[in-house]
Amino acid sequence: TNVETVESAATALSFGAEGIGLARSEHMFFSPERMVALRRMILSEDEEARSLAVNGLVDFQTGDYSALFSVMGGLPVTVRLFDPPLHEFLPRSEEEIEDTAASLGVAVRALRMRLERIAEVNPMLGHRGVRLAITYPEILQMQMQAVIAGAREASERLNKTIPVEVMVPFVSTASEVAWVRERMMAILANSGLLKSDKVSFSFGTL
Repeated sequence: TNVETVESAATALSFGAEGIGLARSEHMFFSPERMVALRRMILSEDEEARSLAVNGLVDFQTGDYSALFSVMGGLPVTVRLFDPPLHEFLPRSEEEIEDTAASLGVAVRALRMRLERIAEVNPMLGHRGVRLAITYPEILQMQMQAVIAGAREASERLNKTIPVEVMVPFVSTASEVAWVRERMMAILANSGLLKSDKVSFSFGTL
C-alpha cells in the first residue's frame, strides 16, 4: 500500500496489505503547527538557524514513524525521503505571507525578498528530491533521526524486528545516490542500530 498515516495503514491492512511500498514523508507536515516549523527551516538564512528549526521537527516525525511502524506490526515499510520542491510549502497569497511573517517573527518585506531569492523557473524539475538533501543536509539528518527513533520505539513496543527501507527520490546521477548513502550510513552507524537486531535497514532509490 501507499500510505503515511496510521488510519490509512489500518484500512490497507484490513484489505490484506503486506507492507508499505511508499510512505511519503512530506505528507506528515500538512498541519498548521508543523507547516510553521517547516517554513522556518526552509526560510532560514544559515545552517545554524536551519538546525534549530529542524530540531523541532524531529519530535513530530518520531511519533509519526513510531505509530506507523507499530500499526504495521513488523511488515516492511518504505520511507521516501523528502521529495517535493520547496515552493509547495511556502506562502503564496498576501494573507499567507503576512501570517507566515508574523509566526516566524520577521518583517513582511524581508520575507517577500527571501521568497523571491529562492523562487525557481521550473521547480517541479529542479531543486527537489535528493538535491534538497544535498543542499540542506539538515533535512536528511532530521528525517533519519526521526525514522531511527520511531523504528526503535516500535521495535521495543512490539518486541519485533522492524524492517525499514529508505528510498531516495528524484535522482539524476549515481553521485547523488552515493552522497546520500554515505551520509545516511554514517547517521545509522552513530545510532548503533546497524549492530542491532531491533531494526533492519535497506537503502535504494526511486
